[in-house]
Amino acid sequence: MAKLSAMQYRFGEPPTPGWEPQGHWGGQDYFTAHAFRGDQAFYQAVMGRMSSAVGVGFNEARYWHRRIYGGLVNLSQLLPADIGAAAAYEAYRIYKYRRADVFDPLGQDIERQREALIAIAFAETTQLWQFTGRALDSYGQQDAAEAAVATAARIARRVLVPGEGGDGLRRHERRHGRRDGCGRRRGMLSLRARSGRRRA
Repeated sequence: MAKLSAMQYRFGEPPTPGWEPQGHWGGQDYFTAHAFRGDQAFYQAVMGRMSSAVGVGFNEARYWHRRIYGGLVNLSQLLPADIGAAAAYEAYRIYKYRRADVFDPLGQDIERQREALIAIAFAETTQLWQFTGRALDSYGQQDAAEAAVATAARIARRVLVPGEGGDGLRRHERRHGRRDGCGRRRGMLSLRARSGRRRA
C-alpha cells in the first residue's frame, strides 16, 4: 500500500493498547507487545546502535507526525528518518494519554519509563513501515527505527526528566496546554490502521 487513505485515520486520543504491561517489564517486553513483529534480534541490533543514532527534536517530530498520521503525504516517498520521527511522537502521545495503562505499572522509575517510551517508538515504526510499500527494505526499516529511538530519547528527556533539558510532562502541559501542536486540544490525528497481523 503506497498511500494510506484519509478514511484510515481518525481524530482523538490513541486507543488503549491491546496488551497489558506488567511491573517487571523492560523495553524489550514493550517492543515485543507493540511491534508488528517482535523480532528480538532486530531489537538488539537497533538498540546497540542507539548511542550513535541521530534523532530530531520535539517540534520536528510533531511536524512529521501531523503529516504522516494525518494522511497528508505518500509514505513510499518519505525518508526513513521522517517515519521514525513520527513514530516517536506517537509514542509520546501514548505516554501522554495512556500513561495509567501503559507506564504506571512501572511505578515512578523514570529510567524504566524512558526505556518503555523508546521501545514503543521503535515498535510503532515497525507498524508504520508496513504502509510504505517497502516492507522488504530491511536497511530502510533499520534507519527508521534508529531515528525513532534517538528521537524518542530526546522527547523523553523533555517530558520525563525535570531539570534535564525539559521540565516534566505535567509542567509541559501547564505551559503549552493539552495540545499536540496542530491547533486542536486533545485532537491530534492518530493512525489506527492496523493490518490483520497487528494486535488490536
